[in-house]
Amino acid sequence: MSFLILSFSWVGVIVFLGWQFRIWKTGSKQIWRINLLFCIFWIGYIFLWNQIQQKQAIVDQTNINGHLVMHADEYEVDGDLLKIQAKWLEGHQKVQAYYRIKEKNEKKRWLASSKTVTYTFSGKIRQVSLPTNENEFNFRRFEASRNIVNAINIEELQVSSSKIKSSLLDRLLAYLHYLRKKMLLYLQKLPQPLSLLAEVLLLGYQKQDFNNTLEKIRLLGLSYLFSLSGMHVFYLISAFKWIFQRMRITRETTENIILIILPIYGILGGCSLSLMRSIGMAFITLISRKFFLIKITTIESWSFVLLVNLFYAPASIFDFGAQLSYLLTLILLLNKNSSAVLLGIRLTFFSIPLVLWNTYQWNLLTIFLTVVIVPFFEWLIMPCVILGSLIPLVSEACNTILVQSVNILTAIANFPTNIIYGKPPLFWIVFWMFLSILLMLGKHKRILVALCISSYFFVFMWIHYPLYGEIVYIDIGQGDSTLIRTPYNKSITLIDTGGKVSFQTEKWQTRHSKTNGETIVANYLLSKGISSLDRLILTHQDADHVGNFPSISKLISIKRVYVPAGMEKLSSFQHRLVKSSIKQNHVYPVKIGDLIDDPNINILHPTKEGQGTNADSVVLEYNFYGVPCLFTGDLDKDNEIALIKRLPNLQVDILKLGHHGSKTSSDESFIHALRPKYAIISAGRQNRYGHPNEETLETLRKNHIPYMLTAEKGMIKLVYKYNKIKISNFADENKITSFNFE
Repeated sequence: MSFLILSFSWVGVIVFLGWQFRIWKTGSKQIWRINLLFCIFWIGYIFLWNQIQQKQAIVDQTNINGHLVMHADEYEVDGDLLKIQAKWLEGHQKVQAYYRIKEKNEKKRWLASSKTVTYTFSGKIRQVSLPTNENEFNFRRFEASRNIVNAINIEELQVSSSKIKSSLLDRLLAYLHYLRKKMLLYLQKLPQPLSLLAEVLLLGYQKQDFNNTLEKIRLLGLSYLFSLSGMHVFYLISAFKWIFQRMRITRETTENIILIILPIYGILGGCSLSLMRSIGMAFITLISRKFFLIKITTIESWSFVLLVNLFYAPASIFDFGAQLSYLLTLILLLNKNSSAVLLGIRLTFFSIPLVLWNTYQWNLLTIFLTVVIVPFFEWLIMPCVILGSLIPLVSEACNTILVQSVNILTAIANFPTNIIYGKPPLFWIVFWMFLSILLMLGKHKRILVALCISSYFFVFMWIHYPLYGEIVYIDIGQGDSTLIRTPYNKSITLIDTGGKVSFQTEKWQTRHSKTNGETIVANYLLSKGISSLDRLILTHQDADHVGNFPSISKLISIKRVYVPAGMEKLSSFQHRLVKSSIKQNHVYPVKIGDLIDDPNINILHPTKEGQGTNADSVVLEYNFYGVPCLFTGDLDKDNEIALIKRLPNLQVDILKLGHHGSKTSSDESFIHALRPKYAIISAGRQNRYGHPNEETLETLRKNHIPYMLTAEKGMIKLVYKYNKIKISNFADENKITSFNFE
């Protein structure tokens, strides 16, 4: 019900109706009445929660001044960027905020801070952005799972001079957050990787430094290890019981103390979903037995905690960690008496659909590793992390074991066993989950296994060998990146990679977050099962066209790189090439008349060797099933005019406007000579350059040329399907514009 209301789909409707039919088939009128009342209540509650979220959302960017209450453990310093979760007092809500640190000493103060402080701020606030590309991470939904709807870009931030009244509960929470930050500062002094693993497993804190380790675990299909990381709650409770028993403290007193400790540790542990699930189950079990004299089963406590979680944060149903945590914990509870091998196989079968839906890849070794890794993680990794963190005398020994463990995982992750599968449709995710349930029930196993394997193979082939071709103008913000692929993925070309112009000069300002080349371009390619490009064409040297080249090359194999003649000699390009995974002999300089390894691509510019500037931009014509498409990089007006003088008969149907719609490109005589039937403009939202320029848009209107802008429409697609070519965009995903290109 939460899923249907917050993200409607017909697959969800079918699942919901199937569930209702199953309840009706029980034949119990009492169960049916209770179910009906619960459905009415829950649907009403989710609608109400959603309305409150929408009411709090600030749709249009607004200038604001106000106060933020900030706990020291709820912000992260990344280079010169401060990422904050804080309570906005005037708005009576929690917000995500960003602030650019101005000085190195200011950064040091933030890193050392351990107190809850109220700050005054000024800046701009707006609802958290939606994704603008297909399969892009939905950050708005992620923040909604934490009951956050707005984001603030802070311009000025300083400690508040006025005292803000706070309740006893607020002061208690502030103290617990203070303790957590002190613990984090202590753990940061431990050797690596003990420090990073202790932060994420014990305190639920994940830094950028942990991404490399986590990426190796992800490649092995073992992401669920951190979804089940609440297993250390078992160690915590067992340790307290053992200690109190030796101190001759009664069982009743012990349970009272544990009931107090569990919620406190929940806050100290960062309130992560997996941790709160584990704490909640232990807490409910103790409460029911102690105060209500009821012994509830682990399944019942699991169910109750899930309901409480969804009541508090309905959008957490979309969180990958929450999905894995609750699903795999349920599988563990239902298979207590199963062998390690059978349990590993079942955990794998249930996790595959969710992992493919979220990461698009799977490792052939995962089934084997699942059998081995769960006891390895539970009886070696977790004890080493706990003991190494709490007992300084054994820290080095525990860290040595962890170093070897991480090295083993890294070595295995480097095996060529990882499969880029792509993102399956939602129908198949539900279908595979249903098959996994039937397999666990134990009937018709051979038929079900055969059906499972054949369906995975069918979907794999469907994703990797599409029946249609497409040109995808990716919304990369202020930059350019375009994908061209033919049916069955016979030919795959990427023109430019996007990238941000960096003005950072000092080392302390360097940020470690992923580039949008990884999170948008490579993410889209992987979601379509694309792990290799036949060619990458870099039109010129500007960072907003080539900046993401190194980061993309580490995720996607690139066979050939084409650059305008002369650019391959530039130190800036050579610097990027060294940082990439591309070898020098795979770089090919081109100019007019040069042939490349695709007969549908015709190089029209540059005419001679240059410096990779705007004037030297690679201009290429692509024949897309009889529809000529032109890509001009950032070519300036003078060279546009020279181009049509050289090629007076050049005409195109689809024109990718030069220089993001700047007035320095798209000369009226150039546009008039080409006579395009449609224009595409790639530019960032509210960019500092004012792209696209009104002069350029007026030129298009004067020549009666319709256009789409990525800043307004997001990803734009030109699709060849069933012998027809249609244009669609991400913002209007259900609206497809047809044009006659004959």
